Amino acid sequence: MLVFAKRWIPSLFPPVALVLVICIHVVLVTHGTGEFLGEELRSSSYDSLGDSLLRGRADVRPDTINWEGMDIGGKKYMYFGPLPSLPRMILNAVWPSEWGRWARITCLLASTLSLLACWAIASFSLKANRLWSATDRALLTGLSILFLGLGSPLLYLMTSGRIYHEAIGWALAASLWGVYGALAVLYRWISPTKAWLILSTATAAALLARVTFGVPLYIIVTILMARECLRVQRDVGPSQKLREVSLLALRVAPAIIALGIQLWYNYARFSSLTIFLDFRYNYLHPEQFGGSLNLRRAPILLLNYLDVRFDYITSAFPFARMIPCDYQGARFFWLAYTEQVISLLFSSPWLIATGIWGAIVIIRKRDLWYGACIIGLGTQIVGIVSFYFASQRYATEFVPWFMLCSAIVLMTIKKWSWPGWSLTLAVLAFSTIATIGSTMHWVAFYASDLDVPMRFRERVINFLVPTIGSPPWSGKRVYLDDLPRQDSHSFMAPKTAKELSPKDMKWADSRFDHAVWAHANTTLRVDVPAGSTAFESIVAIPYEAVNCLKLSIVFSVVNDRGEELFRSDRFVAPGRNPRAKEPRSDRLDRTDPQFLRVPLGDARSIALVLADAGDGRDCDHGVWLMPAFLQGDLPEGR
Repeated sequence: MLVFAKRWIPSLFPPVALVLVICIHVVLVTHGTGEFLGEELRSSSYDSLGDSLLRGRADVRPDTINWEGMDIGGKKYMYFGPLPSLPRMILNAVWPSEWGRWARITCLLASTLSLLACWAIASFSLKANRLWSATDRALLTGLSILFLGLGSPLLYLMTSGRIYHEAIGWALAASLWGVYGALAVLYRWISPTKAWLILSTATAAALLARVTFGVPLYIIVTILMARECLRVQRDVGPSQKLREVSLLALRVAPAIIALGIQLWYNYARFSSLTIFLDFRYNYLHPEQFGGSLNLRRAPILLLNYLDVRFDYITSAFPFARMIPCDYQGARFFWLAYTEQVISLLFSSPWLIATGIWGAIVIIRKRDLWYGACIIGLGTQIVGIVSFYFASQRYATEFVPWFMLCSAIVLMTIKKWSWPGWSLTLAVLAFSTIATIGSTMHWVAFYASDLDVPMRFRERVINFLVPTIGSPPWSGKRVYLDDLPRQDSHSFMAPKTAKELSPKDMKWADSRFDHAVWAHANTTLRVDVPAGSTAFESIVAIPYEAVNCLKLSIVFSVVNDRGEELFRSDRFVAPGRNPRAKEPRSDRLDRTDPQFLRVPLGDARSIALVLADAGDGRDCDHGVWLMPAFLQGDLPEGR
């Protein structure tokens, strides 16, 4: 029985790892509800495209794509590839009542295919390595699944089934299977016909999902076809050459057919076979800022995707965050729009380390064909670092190249003892914490309510930055918003509970009955009610302003003699760009609510002051939650 357990328990590690990752992805893509059907941002445009494709057209309903669509000849077209609409044709034919609600399921399907491709790549690579036992191979294969599923940009894609994420998710799955197919062709892991069909089909799917993933695989297919033709020329007799060439043509037929479909798709939209996106019909015109692709952007974008800085670390849970991209003032970017990233070298160091290691091994082995495939797939990275803006979802475009490089590491690495396993587990833990932490930070403080439902965002915010309540008080409370007051303000007048909407009376998912909202610079003067001994409140950034990146404010309470009874820490937006020039300050920065309870002494009136922190008043919203005068005796020591 013991021998049986030692033999079979390790073999269960890959499927267990797969199930664990899928469960976490389910929580993310269903926004914690477990509901697999639901509307996601513009995902119904794929349903509409599927309906049109069945009729030989390529347009979509205007209401499904909105401003992301292109107006051509009185119809709306999408610039996304058609692949995600293909499974919807079947799903909508069987369950037409769920039209437009498939995004979560298809995203999970794409994620699962990516993880299965990782399993196949790791498993077959390790089988080619005779230095590892079957048990060790199973354990390392399971770890590879965990690395990809929890410690790579794939996790970020699962935060939302919106149209942008789904396209890249399908493209990544296809590309990783393309990597497996290319390796199977090179090293004959499986029969040549199966290997070529996997490579060709994956290449076809990648092209129809996202061109930037597909074109590099077509380069690899071309390289391996040249290799096969040289083999036929060298090793096959004249009577068999035609048969071998015909067989090769059949093996790559899926890629050829997909290329024909893509060319038709181009022509149906732009009346041109060779134009994949015509910016004349797009809301953006990249020629105004250096073109859609520009190699001058590469150094700056590589820094955003691959640098390591302490800016990604937070002192409080979740300890990691994405930060806004820094284009260093270069005018050849789309400066009107800034998304967030976290460096792959920080969040996925395993990917970078094994990728570079693999590239070195290939150079040392002088493996010409493997090296050619590496170069071919590298064109994808060149393209993405030439684009006109950066985004965490685009970091996914680095994954196939590094996975191809990593495979050679698994094929050649020597077996290690417990220090090697310990280091691997430590890197996995770090990558998982950094990736999950930064992803949750994005959900809480960057995602819009269209990307991620407000309810899920509220739950995440409340988990990351818990709301604090007012401590018990045995006496009476007189709430400030029930009292007459005078105010002076520089931009917007303060508002009290009677003037605020329900969402302004909340922090995350905590509801408050009394509040005063203000914008810097504002001063509210209130007479102290008779018998009051202290003033208390919870000061915070309003929930609706947590992703306003310029926000920085300070709260204070001043008595009628001008003495400062309380001064808060400096509040800053959780996603504030740490590279921005900050004013000198000896105060701590905080994002979580702060409770105050200050003795009033003999003060006859107090002023509640909300001030900017020295860098201007843009976005400087603040809220006094449950502000009240306390009547009764203060505890000793207060």
